[in-house]
Amino acid sequence: MNRFRDGPAMSANPKVLFENHWQARKVRAVFWFIMLAGLGAVWAGWSIFQSYGLSPGDGGVLRPFWQRLLFGGAVAGLGLAAAYGVWLYVHLYVLHMARQGKELHIVSMTALGQREWTFQESELGQGAYHEGKVYGADALRHSHATPRVNAPWITLRARGQRWPFILDAQAETLDMSAIRKLAGSSLD
Repeated sequence: MNRFRDGPAMSANPKVLFENHWQARKVRAVFWFIMLAGLGAVWAGWSIFQSYGLSPGDGGVLRPFWQRLLFGGAVAGLGLAAAYGVWLYVHLYVLHMARQGKELHIVSMTALGQREWTFQESELGQGAYHEGKVYGADALRHSHATPRVNAPWITLRARGQRWPFILDAQAETLDMSAIRKLAGSSLD
């Protein structure tokens, strides 16, 4: 059964399957940017709810309650959705994965630090490889267009987890053959 471990790190000689530091720094920076933008949208939604219609350009009269609630709630809702989405992504983003015997230790990111999970090898499986390529408008005109974004990733499910872990395929250390074994034949 999977379990969260708050104690000391693994003992001697684990086999490192995945290590990611450089991309993780960028992910953490984007996380804080989106969190702050999301909180800003919540503040803006609250401000809209309180004062929509009072400015001279809006007519100078406070709009009806339902209009302020709908508009302000939509802005705040978008901010909350963005903040929750990036919070969830960061908690699933893997920084380190190592095998020690039949146990697999996964360290995922958190808002301010990291979290270690311990699984038996048999509890992991059903992975998927995602190309992560996004092409610009020129891809419609040219068959040889280069991608504007090239960010491949791997998802890896663990028994007892609602969402799969996310492994950045541009990590410093990536033992693809070992990860393929863990994911079964589903990783292509």
